[in-house]
Amino acid sequence: ELIVASHLVSPYYLSYWTALSHYGLTEQPTRTVHVATPKRRKPLALHGVTYRFVTVTQRKFFGHVRVWIGDKQVLMANRSKALIDCLDHPELCGGTVEVAKGLWHGRDEADWEQLADYAGRMGNGAIVKRLGYLLEALGVGPPDFREALRANLSAGYVALDPLSPPEGRHNARWRLLVNVDNATLTGWRDT
Repeated sequence: ELIVASHLVSPYYLSYWTALSHYGLTEQPTRTVHVATPKRRKPLALHGVTYRFVTVTQRKFFGHVRVWIGDKQVLMANRSKALIDCLDHPELCGGTVEVAKGLWHGRDEADWEQLADYAGRMGNGAIVKRLGYLLEALGVGPPDFREALRANLSAGYVALDPLSPPEGRHNARWRLLVNVDNATLTGWRDT
């Protein structure tokens, strides 16, 4: 299905839940292939697989690499971009808890400078807030990295998880409406 996706639209790269799965950053399976592209295209279903085309602006269309799928190459978001794309649209990867799992499972290979660079390049302040909060909640990433993220927070509050009801506590440190309880956000590490 990833090779099929590479022939459905151009330019493209695979990201969100698809990339998290490719890199082993989630254990949640999906029958949807997420294709980032600057072109508008309706979802397509072929042989039991849904291809969802996510329209991204040219500014957000970066951070992809060629990866081998069998004997073919496809364009896939690199690890950092996959996580940043998911922080931009948590609904495209199963929610903020899945992003937290991706950050946790990828912590040893994380390129912190690249994550910060990509978060800033996206032009969405919610990404920086969500990234900083999750890293702090998980206890991963260098503390000075988290503090550098805090120095670049945009004004106003955003929801930690846009899929959850807009109720919870306000976290002034990260300017977030924390609408996912900590046990749900990190409790899976204990199982």
